[in-house]
Amino acid sequence: MKAKPMLAKAPVVRAMLEGLQTQDRRPIKPQPKGEWAAPGKTAAPLQPGDIVWVRETHGLYNPGNPETGLPNRDITEIIYPATDEVPDIGYDADDMPCEKSLPMRPSIHMPKPFCRLFLEVKSVRIEQIRNISEADCLAEGIELHVRDWLGEYGEDWEPQCWFTDDAGPSYCRTCAEAIADGREIDGGYSGASIETDDFERCDKCGKLLECSPLNLDYFLPDSDGQYIDGTLSAEEIAMAYNYAGSFGFPNGYTKEAFRVLWESIYPGSWDRNEWVWVYEFKRIGKPAGWPEN
Repeated sequence: MKAKPMLAKAPVVRAMLEGLQTQDRRPIKPQPKGEWAAPGKTAAPLQPGDIVWVRETHGLYNPGNPETGLPNRDITEIIYPATDEVPDIGYDADDMPCEKSLPMRPSIHMPKPFCRLFLEVKSVRIEQIRNISEADCLAEGIELHVRDWLGEYGEDWEPQCWFTDDAGPSYCRTCAEAIADGREIDGGYSGASIETDDFERCDKCGKLLECSPLNLDYFLPDSDGQYIDGTLSAEEIAMAYNYAGSFGFPNGYTKEAFRVLWESIYPGSWDRNEWVWVYEFKRIGKPAGWPEN
């Protein structure tokens, strides 16, 4: 058994902790040229049976002794911002008063004793990234990422509005009220009640409007892999998710969401249809004999 580190960002850590992610894809470096290498000539960095310890961003928090106002090493806590609220007061790892948000340490600097997430590699295979299936997109934890996008963008959405005497342009509520000049504003209620043939944007400020597109599959690739209306954004996917229900997207939306996520991490990789390692794993407890300090 080999224990190998893996760096993971906060959404990936949360997905793994919640059991929503059981696969992980990583680009092969360097990319193979021409025919794929003969079996056995190219070995994956991880092999079935390997143990992976996940390194994540973290911080050391020392609330201090309330009686003396001095640091107390006996109650230093490890803070994981992927799931923990980052405190604003206390002492940092160097016993210095911390008046602002606790400084975080990059995942690359996480020592073994601080690790809380362990995985066992069950299988390894290779494929080109565009060959990922809808089911595998879900196994990559894409639903949690879309929920994160919904939380990031959803609070800023405003309902679609227009003027009663001019049903052409669409506005957000803020812009409509700013330019109304006494005209009656229509719309402005729940976006779920407004169905359109497009993802509507405010004609004045360009903000994505809270509305429910009628033909969600219109925005997905056709049989030739060409996008009918350009590629979707994370915000548009989050809006579609908001009205489609708990991942009740039409076929293709999970893969489109994964494309957006993948391109945000590995720009250009999707267009190049790069070869990737596909690791399937299960979460396990802390291995016996794992260092404690």
